[in-house]
Amino acid sequence: MSNNLVTLGKLPQKNLSAKPARTAGLLIVVAVLSFVFFGGSLAALSLKAGLTSVQERMGADIMVVPKGAEKEAAGIFTKGNPGTFYFKKDPTSSVKKVAGVKSVTTQTYISSLKASCCASQLQIIGFDPKTDFVIAPWIRSQYSKTLEDGQVIAGANVVPSERGSIKLFNHEFPVAAHLAPTGTSFDNSVFVNKATTAMVVSYSALVGHPAVQNVDHAVSNVLVEVEKGYQAEDVAAYINAMGDMREVGAVTPAGMTSKMKASLASTTNYLFAFLGLFWLTGTIVLVAVFSAMTNERAKELATLRILGARRLELVKLLMSESAILGLAGGLIGVFLGALLMYPFATLIQANMQLPYLPTGWAEGIGLGAACLLFAMLTSVIAAALAGAKMLSKETYLTLRAGD
Repeated sequence: MSNNLVTLGKLPQKNLSAKPARTAGLLIVVAVLSFVFFGGSLAALSLKAGLTSVQERMGADIMVVPKGAEKEAAGIFTKGNPGTFYFKKDPTSSVKKVAGVKSVTTQTYISSLKASCCASQLQIIGFDPKTDFVIAPWIRSQYSKTLEDGQVIAGANVVPSERGSIKLFNHEFPVAAHLAPTGTSFDNSVFVNKATTAMVVSYSALVGHPAVQNVDHAVSNVLVEVEKGYQAEDVAAYINAMGDMREVGAVTPAGMTSKMKASLASTTNYLFAFLGLFWLTGTIVLVAVFSAMTNERAKELATLRILGARRLELVKLLMSESAILGLAGGLIGVFLGALLMYPFATLIQANMQLPYLPTGWAEGIGLGAACLLFAMLTSVIAAALAGAKMLSKETYLTLRAGD
């Protein structure tokens, strides 16, 4: 007989299971709140990590590109738009003579084709391992061997064939290494040395789409490291002012990333403002829903008061129910958020056209735990406010109102 008794400790579970429709409605509200909050916060953190990754990869103080190609060059780094451009005349020797220039290295950018001759449209980046101080140190941190002629190093999103090669302009290039994700355009790029760059150019001509025309040695970008004591902006101005440098444009990566940072900050600010407004609206909705639910249960609560339950015990009862709802709804929302944000990170990055580096699982778990705690606290506070207001009435009046 005693096993059938329902104590105040068992009432929360009994009440929730007794009203499945009401419980499901509350679960949906909390789950939606948690889903939006978790997913939005994860996106904001990933954008921030992507910007940091871009800044780390832009190890040069100045980029010297063909005049008119500044936006295209910025797009390669920031938006991952494949592009091909090059100088009609290599300016490297002239750049070296400019005051404040410590060292230089060159890169060549070639976009593969959306055609059967290529596995997919990729950004091919040719660099000089002997002089490079931007890409080479990063690659060496993951691949310690020498990049041989005819080999490529693939970015994180580049998928080699079963034979371990990449098809570019009807030629199979063996993949020497596969790099870790960076959240930048480098994830969709392949890296080759100078000799392989020349091979790519020759193969592109054979398929009728020469990547480079009327140039013996294609250079797309001259990267400059500035000497101590000089400002990158000043050295860039010196380069632009030289008489034989009228066909070049000098860009400081700091300026490029600062513009992107401002754009990214604006995006994340709007995102966090939306999250805050959404959560505030959701909290108001929860308070309204719990108030309606509590009013609906007025007679039940008044009866418990007559049977000896104290007001504080009844408030705790409502808070226990809401804590269960907050935990369950939060788990559903966080799970759905993770199910969307992690597997589709590449698609999200492509659509946002911004550096996007998905946060690690450790950070994601921490954010999910914080979201669960927030969901439970919000639900408990909403229930406590609604319950306190309801239970402040006299029991007799509550019972009469329920008749």
